[in-house]
Amino acid sequence: MERSCTLLIHGDDRRLKDEIDAALAQIAKIDAVTRFVDDERLALEQARTRRPDVVLVETRDVAQLRRFAEVTEGTRPEPALVVVCRGGEAIGRDDFFIQATRARVRDFLTRPISSNELVAVLDRQLPHDAGRARSDKGGRVLSFVGNKGGVGKSTLAVNTAVALGQRHPDDVLLVDASLQMGVGASMLDLDPETTLVDAADADDRLDGALLRRLAVPHASGIRLLAAPRDAVEAARVDDAVVSRVLSLARREFRFVVVDTFPLLDGVAMAIVDLSDAVFVVCTSALPNVVGAQSLLGVLERVGLPRARQKVLLNETHPSFAGRLSPRDVADQLGRDIEAVFPFDRRILTAYNTGEPLAWRGRRMFGFAKAIHRFVADLDSLEPANLEEAAS
Repeated sequence: MERSCTLLIHGDDRRLKDEIDAALAQIAKIDAVTRFVDDERLALEQARTRRPDVVLVETRDVAQLRRFAEVTEGTRPEPALVVVCRGGEAIGRDDFFIQATRARVRDFLTRPISSNELVAVLDRQLPHDAGRARSDKGGRVLSFVGNKGGVGKSTLAVNTAVALGQRHPDDVLLVDASLQMGVGASMLDLDPETTLVDAADADDRLDGALLRRLAVPHASGIRLLAAPRDAVEAARVDDAVVSRVLSLARREFRFVVVDTFPLLDGVAMAIVDLSDAVFVVCTSALPNVVGAQSLLGVLERVGLPRARQKVLLNETHPSFAGRLSPRDVADQLGRDIEAVFPFDRRILTAYNTGEPLAWRGRRMFGFAKAIHRFVADLDSLEPANLEEAAS
């Protein structure tokens, strides 16, 4: 079975990533996402917050290796620290390698990187199922993305969170990461005093307990970490903030549901990287299906494993002539449809009253029925199987 993993690469030579990518291309059984960071401060932050499976560092600076070991100590799962050596450096023949091992370095690679050596290191350092190891160490992060506004992405995110909250009271966090146009608070009829900006301002003081206090409770059983109040405040929330929030949230809550802005910037990529499942929302209108197809292609190119990409079809309008059927959409996308949500006029009322259908709506028909069926399927999956589940 193909295993997925994430590799964080740090060093001074950007060609190192090219060597590793070329070697990985020859390893059919491992689907890896690689990220190269040459700035040590940023690399340390990403090692701590983005939960890579392996951190590869090209250095002979033992103090630097200790810094990487310290920032990842206690994270779950703890990434494997691997030193990359230049050709001609005989591993184990001098004092550096003894000191590196004492600094909790688990393995060594030699440049130029060969596929045989790389696969041997990954086989030694990755669990037998890397995808499972990531999922069963805490809560599950479910993100909702789209290539444009108006497809019902926020509606699905809020209602999914509310339906999960009824099953797991006070153990579901909704993060409104649509930074400049968040509507989560409005859809829940909340006027939060704290937002993601407060999480950003907390900096190193932010932990699970503080995150829970910053998230506003809702009568449905969920907590909301609201979007910033305006675009000026939104500028204070970057990918490092979002990564830290989600990393802490998955340790504090059973489910973390994330609404996003339809733009693939650094914040969106941080969310995608940390998500156990990324739900791409589209409608049955052909232009939107084409846009969703393009978005799926981008997710492929940035290295998101296909097993973590899920397509949701949301019918935002009544039936109309020429509307694509779910099968038509699936054929156009070349993907199965995870769930179909029917048009329901009551959603408009729910927008105005701040009472999501998953909370107040009758569950026996229409949109509310589809949401609760979708959530029941999600909740029936063990954490270890979430990424592998087909539609």
